[in-house]
Amino acid sequence: MEHGRVVQKIKASGNQVLLAVLDGGSYEAAKALGRDLSQLLPGDIRPRLCHIARDKSGFGFSISGPEGARGTFQLSVRRDGPAERAGLPSGSWLLELNGASVRSYSHTQLARKLKRSGSKMTLLVASSAAEEFYRLRGLRVTAALADASWLPFKVRKLHLVKGPEGYGFLLKEEKRSSGATGQFLWEVDAGLPAERAGMQEGDCLLAVNGESIEGLDHEQTVLRIRAHADRVTLLVIDPAGDDFYQSIGLSPLQFFEDSDAASGSCNPSLHYPNGSPGLCHLDVGPEGRSSRLAGITQVTPLARPQPPAPAGSTAHTPATAPGRSLPLPRPVPVPVPRSPCGAGLSPGHGGRVAAGGRQSRAACVSLLCPHRASARRSGGGCTRRFSGPG
Repeated sequence: MEHGRVVQKIKASGNQVLLAVLDGGSYEAAKALGRDLSQLLPGDIRPRLCHIARDKSGFGFSISGPEGARGTFQLSVRRDGPAERAGLPSGSWLLELNGASVRSYSHTQLARKLKRSGSKMTLLVASSAAEEFYRLRGLRVTAALADASWLPFKVRKLHLVKGPEGYGFLLKEEKRSSGATGQFLWEVDAGLPAERAGMQEGDCLLAVNGESIEGLDHEQTVLRIRAHADRVTLLVIDPAGDDFYQSIGLSPLQFFEDSDAASGSCNPSLHYPNGSPGLCHLDVGPEGRSSRLAGITQVTPLARPQPPAPAGSTAHTPATAPGRSLPLPRPVPVPVPRSPCGAGLSPGHGGRVAAGGRQSRAACVSLLCPHRASARRSGGGCTRRFSGPG
């Protein structure tokens, strides 16, 4: 993975980030053998996010737990049901339902929440091995650490090269149903570079030329797109995916894997002097959002797992409450300053509700094709052309 993508992932992690690190000798050995460093971590240590759509037979899983216990729920998955197709592993432990922790729920409360989920729900689950891995390091298992490869919502990478008629799409700032502001792509012209690159109506713009636009207003986003005269690379996600990640409070960039990057393979016989890669937990301070990753206020090396406890001790087993016995609380979040959405933009101008329930602001429209510019100017909104040599 290239440097810019690593920076982007760290920025997308919010105020806390978990890093797996190797000592210098192990890194050089792995590099010399051409190994994929991500494959050096133990398998099955990541929790999993699963999005399940109900069919006529239900969701395809059942929940069990010790009588009277709170927050301890193990899942049984029906073969060939919706849950199995969504990647839900049988025997895993439920940690979150629709972005909310279940650690305080009774069985009755959880059943009520499940019924209120309607036809779709999102579960964060972890295997017993994953829970053990994080518990021994004093970490709380959260969705930010999850494997999201089973989710149906994927970030797409678009490479656009400007033609004589521009890129051929409209950039518009809109309010989501959650109240947050985003930049959305509309009026994709047939046959022009945007459509040929795979842009779809209503896509949400996430990043420009490898840099996240989170926290940028419309004018700042326009400047990012115009930074290169004749080409631009965009990361986008469709409206359903944007709504999904908004609902669980995570950035889709956090889970984006660049398919352009070649990955190596793991050599099971590769050894490194200090055992498995070490883990570091970082708290990011108020100045943490920069390409130099400044403002890291605390770096806490996490202890490696201790050897198994002798017989007769109170060591954790899968029959106890996985995911509920983590000793360290989540560190107090430190707010990261962001540019106020809409700064420098004219308010009002007769907003209308666009597709997906988003509030469209006519004052924040930028045209990336020359033919509709005059129509947008007559509506009183700011427009931008991204066409021709300029």
